[in-house]
Amino acid sequence: AGSARCKSCLFMPLSALPALDFELLFSLLPAPHGVLAPDGTVLGLNDALAGLLPAGAAATLPGQPLASLLAAAKTAGLVLASAPAWEASLATTLAGEPQELTPALLPDAAATSHYWQATLQPVPQAQPRYVVVRLLDVSTQLLAQQATAQPAHELEQFRFLTESLPQLIWSTNAQG
Repeated sequence: AGSARCKSCLFMPLSALPALDFELLFSLLPAPHGVLAPDGTVLGLNDALAGLLPAGAAATLPGQPLASLLAAAKTAGLVLASAPAWEASLATTLAGEPQELTPALLPDAAATSHYWQATLQPVPQAQPRYVVVRLLDVSTQLLAQQATAQPAHELEQFRFLTESLPQLIWSTNAQG
């Protein structure tokens, strides 16, 4: 039976549960998660997200602006969407619409770069309205898309070249 907050959650009634430590549960989620305030201030990171960042950086991020989190991620070699895309998506998410941010492939990125898609989910019941961020490693998918798109692009270039060149037809007979 769901609560008034979560219609699809399957929890026992709170009165029947021993005290749940939701902070502990959040920290143990296997996927990288964070929580942002409406102004983009980092409120918290779980252990999975903290583990992706440079040593010691995660401890300094709560209370810092989103730009600090993005800078720490870049320092760690994580490829995320651009800061302006984050700001626009945060505003849309705060209006109640979840957002996905997928970074663009970088032409000069190392083969070992990891691309992370961010899902921004509003927490509408909270006042002020918070945003939960989940990161997903989409490196394999993006690189596979690039690999299939590149031959198609090369074929299109070849087709353009052959259609642009003048084509002459010669006919001859035995007399010349």
